[in-house]
Amino acid sequence: MNFQQLKPKCCDVFLWIAVYRDAIKYWVINSNAIQTHNDFTPQHRNETTAGRERDYRKEDIYEGQIMVTEKTSKRLTNILLPETA
Repeated sequence: MNFQQLKPKCCDVFLWIAVYRDAIKYWVINSNAIQTHNDFTPQHRNETTAGRERDYRKEDIYEGQIMVTEKTSKRLTNILLPETA
């Protein structure tokens, strides 16, 4: 999955829903947690984020993304809501 066009400076909370064949997962995330998350990278380059993964400050990202893979999903478990039946 790829959560794109995230603008943490424009909201207070994100609600993400992932629907799999065997599960539905929910995340409720404070926008500050997104802005500072290790996997939050620039969506579009501009003069402050032109270095992409290096040489920019997280707080300089206006619009970003988080790629969710098997590897990175483990870093999102602390904000994952428990599954319900």
